[in-house]
Amino acid sequence: MSVWKILSSVLNPELESYLKNASFVENPKYHSIKRTLDLKINTDNVLPFDIYEQIVHQLKVHFQVHVNVYIQARKTSVSVDELYLYVEKIIEKNASLRCFRFLHPYMENETVCFSTKDDSRLIDLNKGLPQLQEECKAFGIAISKEEMSVKSMMEAVGLKNRPNFMDYSLAPAIREGFVFMKYPANPHHPRQRYLLALKGLMLLDGNNS
Repeated sequence: MSVWKILSSVLNPELESYLKNASFVENPKYHSIKRTLDLKINTDNVLPFDIYEQIVHQLKVHFQVHVNVYIQARKTSVSVDELYLYVEKIIEKNASLRCFRFLHPYMENETVCFSTKDDSRLIDLNKGLPQLQEECKAFGIAISKEEMSVKSMMEAVGLKNRPNFMDYSLAPAIREGFVFMKYPANPHHPRQRYLLALKGLMLLDGNNS
């Protein structure tokens, strides 16, 4: 019997149905010293949070070891409510990401956003977002910030005078922490892009409410 069939037989029919078209990214790895089983699985979609938790629990009870299930989903999108549950789980294990606690994500122009009105929290949020992105990948979830060139930003706001836009709009926004450069050490980088910072996301969210 294959390893996959053994794992499938452990799960109840409902849970097994969520892994109907799943496959291993690589063979399972068991770490005897830590008594940990690592499973890397390809799935069609990100698993609903409660289903993911039930699968891990049933495998853990059956094999009597700690189980890590890493997902590579073909479709990486997830509802913001499901994302919130996964983020809270990630926060529990990563003290450096506690700044995201109780911040419910929302969608803005197909981009996942987190916002806060607490200025003292903004620096930690901006520093922590790359780590949060990496942690979410373990569950098959892809989150990102929207990157825009100067040209696309000018088109979005209907402006045509580039020097004026750079001097009177973009530069002040960068100084105030509303926008930051993808390559801050090289402002004239040929692939330079600008990202809306969390402070900017907070204001954007407030303007749309």
